[in-house]
Amino acid sequence: MLKKFMTVAAVLSFLFSSNASAAKYFGARPEGTPSVINYGWDGLKLGLFTGLSIGYLDYSNSNNSSAITNGAAYGALLGVGAGLLIGISDASKGRKGMGAIYLRDMQKGGTLGLLVGALIGALQGSGKALGEGAAWGYLGGEVAGFFIASFEGPVILREYSGADRLSVNLAAVRGSDGNYIPGLRIQGKF
Repeated sequence: MLKKFMTVAAVLSFLFSSNASAAKYFGARPEGTPSVINYGWDGLKLGLFTGLSIGYLDYSNSNNSSAITNGAAYGALLGVGAGLLIGISDASKGRKGMGAIYLRDMQKGGTLGLLVGALIGALQGSGKALGEGAAWGYLGGEVAGFFIASFEGPVILREYSGADRLSVNLAAVRGSDGNYIPGLRIQGKF
């Protein structure tokens, strides 16, 4: 078991310490253009840690030692596939889009959730609680990052594109009798 763990740890440390950048060989790419390979790497990291979290939770409930490695492997493969598809979608538009924002916010949310969950688990005083807290924290942080990206992404892309589009919001207007009247507010620049 220890040998398998050390092998996985060595592979992961090599994977995350290596620089997956072609800039050393071909020069820096133009600013703002998406690299499908970077999306694949981001998807791999996201899927790997999601799989590790799910695998650990399965392991802690069933004591099946292969659950962690299977979860990591399946998560990494699915993450690479999803990252490449998201990258192709953004590249077809010629600029970074919602896919990059989703991947970024889910990674950052997952990392924050992992740390908070691990701290909460550590306060409970057992190693099992620490691991489960970290796993649940990562998964919860990913979900929070997804929802934050859903709200934040359109605003960022609108500012990035420089286009002021028409926006429709709910509003309340004071009527002639002094009462508030609900309605829609349409705003835009022409």
